[in-house]
Amino acid sequence: MVKNQKITPRHYFNHIEYTPWPFYISIWTGLLVFFFLLYVNKYTSVKPYALLFIFLGLFFQIENWNKDIIIESTYFGRYNKKIHSALVTGFFLFLVSEVMLFGGFFWAYFDRIFFLSSYIDNISRLSPLSHPWVPVDWYRLPVIGTLLLVSSGYLCNLGYYSFKIGLKDMSYISLVGSIGLGILFLFIQEFEYLEFRLTISDGVFSSLFFLLTGFHGMHVLVGLIMLSTQSDRLWDTHFSLQRATGFSFAVIYWHFVDIIWIFLFVFVYWFNNIKTVGILSGSLEDSYFIYFYPSK
Repeated sequence: MVKNQKITPRHYFNHIEYTPWPFYISIWTGLLVFFFLLYVNKYTSVKPYALLFIFLGLFFQIENWNKDIIIESTYFGRYNKKIHSALVTGFFLFLVSEVMLFGGFFWAYFDRIFFLSSYIDNISRLSPLSHPWVPVDWYRLPVIGTLLLVSSGYLCNLGYYSFKIGLKDMSYISLVGSIGLGILFLFIQEFEYLEFRLTISDGVFSSLFFLLTGFHGMHVLVGLIMLSTQSDRLWDTHFSLQRATGFSFAVIYWHFVDIIWIFLFVFVYWFNNIKTVGILSGSLEDSYFIYFYPSK
């Protein structure tokens, strides 16, 4: 060793440099949530293309942040085994937090689902002939959306395993098809919101309905951004059989979105529709219904 040579300490963790993208993403995310709440409250001044514009702005900021991360990983080689392990752990904890988030929403839903008052926000509107609430159909748009999202998950999985066996073209086509079906699912959800006569403030059920489906829709948007980023990286040959962590994260997250939607479809659409149709027809007994209509 040369005498008086300066020794530079080395560490095994990523040195995070200044980046403006998290701040910009938080602003666009806040705008998206704000205008979405106005939209589901049926404000006529808020048009769907306004939400589309905000989403494109959010997508642009996320893509810029992804580009910086890709440059650090692919071209500068800063992500060693220690950082890879930290990324996997962080992604796992992120999924756990997402499960807890939706778990809280479903907890609130199951806590109120068995009471008629959760569907109607005012006693004066409890007459089946006067209140505007109608059961949410599970056999129309929700079934189509479910088939689209499950098919998208299948294509996403096909793309990942096609890549693992060296079929890059098949992997890319499957991934693009998965993204296309996810976009169609969002259009189905938009049509459903247009047909839904209630707003987010018209009772507990409508609030939980828009909360669950709306948050799931936002997670679909995040999943589509992740898949589109990985499709670009796949086309640019950023991945190898030994190094495809981002691809794996996107596939796992998309399956998480699928599972959450299956729970939504079964309990918010199918189970709820059967129960509430029975309440309105008088074939099912409900404490609130019997209280206000003892002749039933």
